[in-house]
Amino acid sequence: GIVSLQGLSKVNALTTQVATIEVPGILASQAIATTLQTLTRLEKNIILETDATNIQAYLAELQKLYPVLENNLSAIDDFFYAQRGKDMIQSIRGHARDWLVAHKQAVAIGATTDAHPENMSEARAISTGLAREKLQILETELAELTSYKVQYANDVSHAAEESFLTVRLAILVVA
Repeated sequence: GIVSLQGLSKVNALTTQVATIEVPGILASQAIATTLQTLTRLEKNIILETDATNIQAYLAELQKLYPVLENNLSAIDDFFYAQRGKDMIQSIRGHARDWLVAHKQAVAIGATTDAHPENMSEARAISTGLAREKLQILETELAELTSYKVQYANDVSHAAEESFLTVRLAILVVA
């Protein structure tokens, strides 16, 4: 009885860990990636747009999303305890800052294309050059972080399954 109770307690702890830490950590890293994709789409829309009203609408959307990105980058700490995960997050934050510099430069120049169409090529060059390069590094790191978290969640799930099988065997033996 005691072995079964202790085993079930371990299964509960492991499944709770998966549900409250591991899966939300995966979702948190994916939320950052989704926000980056949306910001990049708006950047491109601004560069290609020639109507001042539409440009202003895109800029307003960007201003709403920058704090979302910052919050997502801050909140992800809650789901990574191992040093490797923390190191990956620090690297992601650094590359996010690098990307934001290039992104905002492309946006600033692109936002003038309604009055100065000649600026489109300069904004496009930054967007498809430096900003894209920084974004690719960032997306690669986010994919690695997500993969790391998925693997860890998988390991914890397998440990919970093994504990459950041990408890089940103990119950069958006692019965």
